[in-house]
Amino acid sequence: MESNSRLEALLLPEPRDYGLQETKALPTVEHQQLTVNYVEEGQEHTLYNEVKRTFELAWPLSLFSVAVCSILLITIMFVGRHGGELELSSASMATSFSSVTGFVVMRGLASTMETLCGQAYGAKKYHLLGVYLQAAWIVCIGLGLGVLCLWMNTEAILTAAGQDPVIARMAVKYLMYMVPGLFGAALLQPIVKYLQAQSVVIPLLVIAVITVFIHIAICQIILGTLNFGFSWEAFTYVGVYLRLAVPSTFMLCLEFWAVEFLVLAAGLLPNPELQLSLLAIGLNTTNFAFNIPVGLSVAVSTRVSNELGAYRPEAAKLAGKVIFGISICCAICIATSMLLARHIWGKAFSEDEEVISSVADLMPLIALSAIFDGIQGVLSGIARGSGRQDMGAVINLTAFYVVGLPAGIFFAFVWKMSGKGLWIGLLLGQSVQALLLVLLVTTMDWHKMSEEALKRIHAHKSLPTTDVR
Repeated sequence: MESNSRLEALLLPEPRDYGLQETKALPTVEHQQLTVNYVEEGQEHTLYNEVKRTFELAWPLSLFSVAVCSILLITIMFVGRHGGELELSSASMATSFSSVTGFVVMRGLASTMETLCGQAYGAKKYHLLGVYLQAAWIVCIGLGLGVLCLWMNTEAILTAAGQDPVIARMAVKYLMYMVPGLFGAALLQPIVKYLQAQSVVIPLLVIAVITVFIHIAICQIILGTLNFGFSWEAFTYVGVYLRLAVPSTFMLCLEFWAVEFLVLAAGLLPNPELQLSLLAIGLNTTNFAFNIPVGLSVAVSTRVSNELGAYRPEAAKLAGKVIFGISICCAICIATSMLLARHIWGKAFSEDEEVISSVADLMPLIALSAIFDGIQGVLSGIARGSGRQDMGAVINLTAFYVVGLPAGIFFAFVWKMSGKGLWIGLLLGQSVQALLLVLLVTTMDWHKMSEEALKRIHAHKSLPTTDVR
């Protein structure tokens, strides 16, 4: 009874707590029914059920990510094999620049929905899912216009950063063909998160396999069949969205921006065409391998946010433990595969013997990165699902800008280790990131996270009785 009283106070806050003008209490019978639903629905959570739910979410999401990432990876392979080092380095520079200034930013903004939509779905506040989606579109499209202005000045930016003018000029031509995809991502990424929060993942996989462009069209059709109309209420939730969107974006982008700094640094090393090609192959390899951990990352974010929104903190904690264990096993398998393929992987990108041997020499470090990706991917997903993107951003800022970048520059330029030195710096940043995320998650108060989730969901109005199911 004591826990029910505490939850009742939480679900029906006083106006002064959340800026409400008036709050009306629910009828006693319906209110008691809702409280019981929040507390008792978690009784059937077992290790077996959690593993089953994890695989139902993770394998389609991993394959979906592989299908989307394959388009970029195959493109880079064709550029390298049918062009040369100049074409490969230019395409890699353009791809890297577009990612850290555009596509990753869109992913960061959209990742806010993992918290908001996941918790709202767990709390059965289904109307908020559509409102959050529309708020995400408003924010992402608005930012896309600013990114477009930045891209139009890319050649001057790269040249000012000390990059080879020939590489910079060719990179800009490649980049301009990616502009339509920027606004496609502004619409697509929020839709993906909207569906993931509801565990609607098989359609995402099927659509991605067909093609990314058909994916966008069919997602719109799916939403249209649900009679999804625009709500002006979305504008009132832009502020709520941005309070999480800003740290969400920085949490994701700080890591990618650090990698971009390393790419720019590689262009300043002796023999920049070789160093850029080597770093591009390594980064594309880790990005492709990360598609399996990223499926688990989204799965744990969905499971944790759903359970916290439904006020089942112990179930959320169990989900985090189970998926973290699965991710470690997957990361070890991926790293082992990389080591076994170290002498043949470079041939997929280039016929140059110097590039092939350099890739083989770098592969042990790439494999170690894959292990850290497996650790931080799931832990970052837990942070997103519980709404701790603020701490995630601080952790990434510390790991990569206090440790990783300075170390990489030191090893590459002072110790003359070139591209390998840059990668060692990246590894040090990843190790600090993983350690700090472990500390964040292991010290987390899950009951407090559940309470904060409910406060976030009901911040604008009292609970409507129509959502009691």
